[in-house]
Amino acid sequence: MDESLAQGLYNRMSRDIHCRVTSRIDAISTKPRGRMRRNPWMKNRLAELKRIYREQLLFTETHGNKKHAVSCLFILQMHSHQRAQLCCVEVHALDYSVEYHPICLYINHHAMARVIQVAGKLDGDTLRQYYQQMLYTAINVLSHDSLTLHSTVYIATSEGLSIWTIDEYDCGKGAGLTMRTFISKDVLNGNKMQCYQQLIALPAEQRYLITESRE
Repeated sequence: MDESLAQGLYNRMSRDIHCRVTSRIDAISTKPRGRMRRNPWMKNRLAELKRIYREQLLFTETHGNKKHAVSCLFILQMHSHQRAQLCCVEVHALDYSVEYHPICLYINHHAMARVIQVAGKLDGDTLRQYYQQMLYTAINVLSHDSLTLHSTVYIATSEGLSIWTIDEYDCGKGAGLTMRTFISKDVLNGNKMQCYQQLIALPAEQRYLITESRE
């Protein structure tokens, strides 16, 4: 599969998802809570959001309990002809609210096309297979107190090695990550293969290497 075909698949899936998700999110955002109690409301809202974001949903986390519970759905927001972005949809039990928070983790068009080329297809299972572990690790990188702009970040997964740069964004702490490309483990060689072998042996949240820019 060449890159133009891979990008075409991404653009088509992005358009289809955007049309469906936008209309359904608008519908639930105005839906009244009625007399539903907190726990059933949380379960119903989470189930509904998981159905809406089914292709884009990578993983979920829950913090707190009972009325202080907050469930977080991490989704890959896809935009036709543009970079993808990781976002978090938070469901709060305390005030029966749903909040949407973009995260400064981006995947450019070329990097997305490279993953599709390696996978040979694009669907929800493919997105989770290639990005679930990768973006979980990237969130850990982003949590650093200080990140040096223009540095390169290597993140290893069971499928291969992704290469990112630390860029400046208007996202609170001023720095974010952009995935530039992806290399399948089957074609890695030289220093990149050595880097991959060292990283893949570590726990998932530690499978990254930051090399500072020499500029």
